[in-house]
Amino acid sequence: MLNNPTKMEGSQRASENLSVKKSSLTQSPHKIQVKPVDTSRDGRQSIPEELLVNNEEYVDFIYRVVTEAHVFTLDCDSIVRKIKQMENPNERLQLLHRKLEEGEFLGKIERQLITLSPSYLEFYLNEPAHRSLLDENMFESIAFSYAPRKAALFNVNNLGKKLALGKDGNRLDPYKKEDAKEIIENSRQRAYELVDIAHKWKKQFNLYISMFTGHPYQDLPPITPEDTCEELLYHKDKLPPESRIILSDTVGCADNPEKMHSFVQKIAQTISEHKIPNPIGLHLHTSSQDMGKLLEIFVASMEPFRGKREEIFFDIGMGAGGCPYAPNVMPNFPLIALIEIEKKLSSTTLPIDLQINKDYDTIYKLYREAQKVFRIIC
Repeated sequence: MLNNPTKMEGSQRASENLSVKKSSLTQSPHKIQVKPVDTSRDGRQSIPEELLVNNEEYVDFIYRVVTEAHVFTLDCDSIVRKIKQMENPNERLQLLHRKLEEGEFLGKIERQLITLSPSYLEFYLNEPAHRSLLDENMFESIAFSYAPRKAALFNVNNLGKKLALGKDGNRLDPYKKEDAKEIIENSRQRAYELVDIAHKWKKQFNLYISMFTGHPYQDLPPITPEDTCEELLYHKDKLPPESRIILSDTVGCADNPEKMHSFVQKIAQTISEHKIPNPIGLHLHTSSQDMGKLLEIFVASMEPFRGKREEIFFDIGMGAGGCPYAPNVMPNFPLIALIEIEKKLSSTTLPIDLQINKDYDTIYKLYREAQKVFRIIC
């Protein structure tokens, strides 16, 4: 829970350290449109099993995010085998679909499902009990996540042991450079299997590049910006142009704004120089509850795109969230902070246009409700 979320302590430090200067009256810097993506899926999967909310309560909260916060891109569920909190998504997706249909929001919403296995996704959705998810268009996009080569161990843990089997059938060692390369090739192959599935089902495909600023494995070489750029360049002209590429930090590296800025600066430059056409998103986890620090983190991740992108998707939470494969579960970047951040940046050279309902009291009530839904101890 944020400590006094109306205070912006440390915001002056953010402006000074990251070159976000006050704009004169004669300057009219173009605003970056920030399109929030609700990450209630992350919130649900971080709830201890014994405290898990029922599907109705979970779906009711997502619907309030749509109707009250006006967030229309939803990372709402997943089709995976490993995370017990996300088992049996069929009922949740049907409940959400009915609510959105009754509220006349269908056609205005993107509901994203994340999956780790193309074969399991097809198996699940072709089961007679689940087929309505496809037949009645209960989701609009499919997402997949993997990490750069130096975090190949994450891919093996997260995406399944089959990734660690080489072409000769022998087990690959993610600590060996050549084996790590083959694991990444296996991950890329899964991505394009899902691209084909999404095309067949007339869905959008989105790609998360996980751990893009660092990993928690002390005995592996550190990730560099070049590692993420390698993945971006690999996918250039291969991914459908509408596919979002989301730069994802699931382990809290965002808590180091200077490092974040350094990484994103090089990545944004690569995206610009090589004319990568795909929409770009950011998915950040942070342990910070200080509004000034959150401003620093936001500026560090957004400033490098100034003049390069007019629109950035930004994954947000309500004080909850966390990757089940990360050693320390950290919440997603809180939506409530963005309300104050937009105000603070309005007179700087990094103004943003936050694409949500900007009524602070409404968002704060949702933020407080999330503490109950996602079982956060305040």
